[in-house]
Amino acid sequence: MNVQRGKLESDGTLRVPEELRNALGLGEGEWVVMDVVNGELRIRPHKDVVRDLQVVEQELQAYGNGLEERPRLVALNKVELLLEEEREERLAAASAHCGQPVLAISAAASIQLDRLLAAVWKELGI
Repeated sequence: MNVQRGKLESDGTLRVPEELRNALGLGEGEWVVMDVVNGELRIRPHKDVVRDLQVVEQELQAYGNGLEERPRLVALNKVELLLEEEREERLAAASAHCGQPVLAISAAASIQLDRLLAAVWKELGI
């Protein structure tokens, strides 16, 4: 565990040590999501779900063999870690990018896995 001290400035700015910013993959001016859990402040990067989808699509295209043209299901995982507003924003952005509904799931918390499995069976014609 990498425990370090930060500093809360009088204007509300929280100074996060460079090593922790690097560990989170954060650059200057990037957005973060913060919440309090059991009296502790949690900070995590605000992910760009469309950028993540584009990376996956590029990888599928690079693999070739028409893989990028095959039917696909898209699911947003770890939804239990997101604020409701953040979850809805990510789902809307991903759905708009993909042109299809995106499932909100959590493998760890067993959220909507039955819907994912049903969608897989339906896509396979089973």
